[in-house]
Amino acid sequence: MPCPSSERPRPSRIGSIVQIPNPMLQSITPALVAGTSLVIALAGWGLLALLERFTARPRTIWTAIAVLVGLLSLAGPLSTIASTTVANGLSLALMHLAVAAVLIPGLAATAPSLARPAPAREQ
Repeated sequence: MPCPSSERPRPSRIGSIVQIPNPMLQSITPALVAGTSLVIALAGWGLLALLERFTARPRTIWTAIAVLVGLLSLAGPLSTIASTTVANGLSLALMHLAVAAVLIPGLAATAPSLARPAPAREQ
């Protein structure tokens, strides 16, 4: 829905760049951050459980995947810098890094470095 002309946001000047505020910007609340972090943590935990069951080196594989996903997650916040302020984009990127800094070592510590051998069958 377009803004009436009296409520239309005015462009702001940053150095020599003129930024026009985006009316589609979303407010990021603590509940949204916590909920999204919880969903990501559960997905990571589920992947780790599968890797523990089906691979020989679950911790190594999971850590590599988690670091790659953490780095790829920075593409979103860093791409928003063009449509919002640099401070907003960087603060969002720092939130992504904070979640990764907690989840990656925390979940990796719960995994065995090598898969447990299957118990020997009695004949």
